Amino acid sequence: MSRNRFSCLSAAILIACGIIITSCGGRDNVDSGFSAYVEAFTGGIVSGNADVIVELTAPVTGISGTEEEISDRLTSLFSFSPALKGRARLVTPERIAFTPAPGSLKPGKTYNCDFKLSQVAVTDKEHSMFKFSFRAASKQASLSTGNIIIRSSDASKASVSGVLTFSEAIEAENPASLIEVKYDGKITEEVASFALDLLEVDKMGLDNSDRRLLMTIIEKFSGGQNQN
Repeated sequence: MSRNRFSCLSAAILIACGIIITSCGGRDNVDSGFSAYVEAFTGGIVSGNADVIVELTAPVTGISGTEEEISDRLTSLFSFSPALKGRARLVTPERIAFTPAPGSLKPGKTYNCDFKLSQVAVTDKEHSMFKFSFRAASKQASLSTGNIIIRSSDASKASVSGVLTFSEAIEAENPASLIEVKYDGKITEEVASFALDLLEVDKMGLDNSDRRLLMTIIEKFSGGQNQN
């Protein structure tokens, strides 16, 4: 992470099933006076399993006790709207990480956080509460497929391969279980009709681009070449 003063946590994370970007953000017009106390914080768009980070310019003060007691104190520093369940921990002497409970971050929702800064740093009254915001990334998935392959050795069957991409990491022991296959690979009239409908090819063999071209000829050229 960049150590630039009062910088947002910013990282481009390339994962096997998608790209998530955590960018600078937060509530509009964050007081630059907080730069004396806050080195970095989470903002912008975050993935569904990301920690909420507040990193101070100096080590945390006023927190002691057992590991559980320290976690309780750190967790109480965070107040979220809408409410967000989770636990906080001290990652480094300066960095506090709040880990949301699994599934508690709702995709596409913006969260406002009030962080009780004065309880872990010596601040003036004006900067006792640090306020910032972030948005949970919307979950998305896309499927790209290659060409349909029909082999001359068995023209009654077809096969196709592709890549399923998610916006964030998922846990799946058997990725194939994520995909439902409607037909068994044998080409029948029903299968052919389904495939043509999926590709938006009509009974005349025309797809969307063909129909747009014909409409252009009809509308712009009165149905064909000008005979004048």
